[in-house]
Amino acid sequence: MIATRRLSTTHRQPLGYNTGMIQCFIGVLLTFFTGATWAGEILIHLPQPATHATVLAKTLGLKEWGKIEDKTVKFVNLLPDNPYDIMIELADGTALQGVDMGWYGPEPADPDAGALDDDDKSEIDAIVTQVPSFYDSCRPLIVIGTHQRAVVLAELLRERDFHAAGGNVIWRVELWYFENQNGGWAKVQQQNQVLRRERFASEKAFHAAVDPLRWVPQLGAVRVGEGKSVEIKVTVEAIAAAKVR
Repeated sequence: MIATRRLSTTHRQPLGYNTGMIQCFIGVLLTFFTGATWAGEILIHLPQPATHATVLAKTLGLKEWGKIEDKTVKFVNLLPDNPYDIMIELADGTALQGVDMGWYGPEPADPDAGALDDDDKSEIDAIVTQVPSFYDSCRPLIVIGTHQRAVVLAELLRERDFHAAGGNVIWRVELWYFENQNGGWAKVQQQNQVLRRERFASEKAFHAAVDPLRWVPQLGAVRVGEGKSVEIKVTVEAIAAAKVR
């Protein structure tokens, strides 16, 4: 009989240790293979100079910094077929945040579903604005989809005082998913994704952090092919359309 020994719990690695080691290992591999022919790149053209740019490999949790040359940002040595979210800060303080407005699952959209019309948007808007009791307001920032299904970027806000001192603001941004079934729209339950949740000490601090933010689907879930380059042009009009405050 082979004897077995149970490891003591006092010697277990802390939570997140394995994930951190995996990320470190992948980072070393990326450094080793810098310039490899299979690596992809993303080139972004902007209407004004950038001051800071990062790209996040969502599935791996890896962040890379972009090379900035005036109104152009370049990300190199990217892993192929991985969704990347891009964040860029512009010279005027505007912050462009990529957001993945794709469906939550692998099921392809029905090509014959038809476009999302005004009636669809009105019905979805009525569902989104039914404010949960904890919050004071809830509104859709972006709605993208078809007559069959839609993805909503929703903002929830609580500005009521928590105590006598007051001044707190709770801000939350989530992705919600909707399906049109039996002639009516309904939110897909237990599939919402929280993108941001922050608490601010004052309304001034809230506006200072949130007002410059622009959610840009064009910069979300960007994929590159093996050894390929993806080129994106962000226009003044696209930035203006993304303004929510």
